[in-house]
Amino acid sequence: MRLLQTGSLPAADPKVGQALWTLNETRRRTLAMLEDGPPELDLDWRPAPEVSSAGDLLYHIAAIELDWLTSEVRQGDFPAGAAAWFPTDVRDEQGQLSRLEGEEMEQHLARLNWVRGELLATFLPTRSAPRRTDRAAAPPALHRAAILKA
Repeated sequence: MRLLQTGSLPAADPKVGQALWTLNETRRRTLAMLEDGPPELDLDWRPAPEVSSAGDLLYHIAAIELDWLTSEVRQGDFPAGAAAWFPTDVRDEQGQLSRLEGEEMEQHLARLNWVRGELLATFLPTRSAPRRTDRAAAPPALHRAAILKA
């Protein structure tokens, strides 16, 4: 039997903290699957011409997270630098996910981390002094987020 563990991040509202923890845990699992995948993983490969590639989906995940944060939460303009991270519209003229070919995994991961950093900066309190974290207890996704905020 697998034990389900949950946690919380230090948001003003405990339910928001739990939701943020869940988002980070989901991202951690997604990244772990990518890291554990075959070293020859082709992010541009499509099982059929009309199907999105893994690269298309990674771009879409980051774009939709940023769109939700900007339009639903902040209710404002996209943050500075967003256009550099998202040079292509998420959907093409036919409404399908845009095809994003030729990007390396590192670029996709950096984009995902940048967006998550924007999200965490919106919900988590600002810290005036560095906080000690037990690295063994914190999920890896939290470490990446902490690096972005530093």
